[in-house]
Amino acid sequence: MMKKLIAAYDGDGIRYVISEDGEPWAAGFYSCEQAMPYDVVLAVCRENSPASGGFFADAGMSRTDFIQGSPGALKPGDRFPAMVVTGRRGGKGRLLTRDISFCGFYVFANFKTGVARGIDSVTVSRKIEDKTESEKLAEAAESVIKTYDGSYFPEITVRTAARENSEGMINELKEFIKRAVRIEASTCSKELKPGDLLFRNSFPDYLLATYRDNVFGELFAGSAQIALEIGKRFETAPSKPVIRTYTGGFTVFDADEGARKIPDYMGRRFYTKSGAEIVYDETEAMHVFDVNSAGSKKSAAEINLEACEEIARFVSVRNIAGIIMCDFIGTSGREAKTRVVEKMRELAKKDYARFEIHGFTKLEILECSRSRKLK
Repeated sequence: MMKKLIAAYDGDGIRYVISEDGEPWAAGFYSCEQAMPYDVVLAVCRENSPASGGFFADAGMSRTDFIQGSPGALKPGDRFPAMVVTGRRGGKGRLLTRDISFCGFYVFANFKTGVARGIDSVTVSRKIEDKTESEKLAEAAESVIKTYDGSYFPEITVRTAARENSEGMINELKEFIKRAVRIEASTCSKELKPGDLLFRNSFPDYLLATYRDNVFGELFAGSAQIALEIGKRFETAPSKPVIRTYTGGFTVFDADEGARKIPDYMGRRFYTKSGAEIVYDETEAMHVFDVNSAGSKKSAAEINLEACEEIARFVSVRNIAGIIMCDFIGTSGREAKTRVVEKMRELAKKDYARFEIHGFTKLEILECSRSRKLK
């Protein structure tokens, strides 16, 4: 999927929008100062919580962070590297993980804790159908892994782009192993305190990790520095994006059609192309969408299919996670509801996160769920 990235400095970070065919697809903010998802920080175990299935840790925040899994694996006071999964969750701290992953164009590397050595460590994308080539890529990856000597166990996924580019795959994997070694070596340093960064993703690395299955065909940068940073990282990409630096009188976001539409998805009310209204509300437990015909002259079935596209876009742009309930306009017969479910499932496949469509409830509400975890 070829998409357009629009990015510019905003305060202490970089604001960005990803668009496709003139429509917004995702938006976010990369902080140049605070730890972001996929950064690795030094953490200290504070309390095991078997009832919660994990433990709490001090990673330099005012509120305690939570690590899912392996309660009892660490004792209070133990220091360890932890990767940030999410930012602060309401009144709670962040979600962290002891597993450390790096995403590249050709390789996804996950360095896991508590995994016994000796199991298969390399998986090659099934889209590489040539069995001989697949085996060669696996052997090359395994030979690189043998050079790694650490307490983590590397699980490597060779991505489809590695087809006919074993050199690019090997170079990325070597770089990721170096990162893992540096992180592990620095954990015991007495000069570091909880919350200190052990590894910091660059902005382009953050984009690759967050939107790993998408390729940017074009970059519209608000400064030469951003253009240079992304251009340098994408030099070895399977397809290098066309990079342009904006020098007009308005902001780079005003100059792009998709970015200009972002405000349409920032409020409680937004609209389909035919003028039907969708009202959004949220509670602590769920997100709710209510579809109304409003000024649209289309049929209920047609409005519902239009609304599917707008709801999927809203969810992606706002990066909504949790239970999602959609109250579409009532229609008679199963066929119209089936088409809505099929349409939502088709759109959910294009999402960068795990977006599941479960079907209509007895009250004829479409039940969905979305996780901020990547697919």
